[in-house]
Amino acid sequence: MITTFKDLFGTPPFQLDKDPLKHKIKEAWLYRKEHKYNQAVIVLEEAMQMATGRNNELIVSRIIDELANTYYEMGKLDEAEQAFRDLLQRLIILHTKKDDDPEFIDVSLKLSDIFAQKGKLDDAEIGYKHCVARQMKVIERHMAKYSINYGGSHDIPQVVNQYGAVFTDPLALYGLCLEQYAHFIARYREEKRIDDTAQLIDEALKISYQIYGINCFHTINMLNNYSALLINRNSGPKANFINN
Repeated sequence: MITTFKDLFGTPPFQLDKDPLKHKIKEAWLYRKEHKYNQAVIVLEEAMQMATGRNNELIVSRIIDELANTYYEMGKLDEAEQAFRDLLQRLIILHTKKDDDPEFIDVSLKLSDIFAQKGKLDDAEIGYKHCVARQMKVIERHMAKYSINYGGSHDIPQVVNQYGAVFTDPLALYGLCLEQYAHFIARYREEKRIDDTAQLIDEALKISYQIYGINCFHTINMLNNYSALLINRNSGPKANFINN
């Protein structure tokens, strides 16, 4: 599932690494971005062989992460699901991550989408609800650090200008959770739940306004994507209302 909030974090200028193993991981990343998935898998398999003797669990996890995302984008859902499950276990056991850490949330969102595509809709919804609930708690703690109530946005633009991504990344991830959950409901769930999606998207839009402003491309793109889903569900009047 491609969603607008997913692109908020951006991509830093790319340079290949002098370390042969790190170079291979970055090479695979480039192949994936160019949609050359088979080449990416071959390079990652070579990287995993190289990593076996290094006793560096972080590098191994990075390879699994890249492989999982490659399978995910290829539409090889079984392989992607297994790789993401393996990655979650490593995040918890080896890297002491908790279920509200951004790495955990990111993988959980992708697993939820995989469940949805496989028709495991209840499992998918449990996953999306978990991500929204956990990240909402993160946001409450995060905003408290800056002495801001989440409901009050008057101070946020000033804080964004002062702290940049350190402040906005948790907000963007929360927006991603809300947006993907709304898309899931609009795409897979009953027509009577469409109103639930409007509430989720409204909250995601507030975050977008706070970070980027009302008239930015991201906000417009989010509205267009959401409207397209509603139109596909024969909810044209709601879609027109959103666009207006």
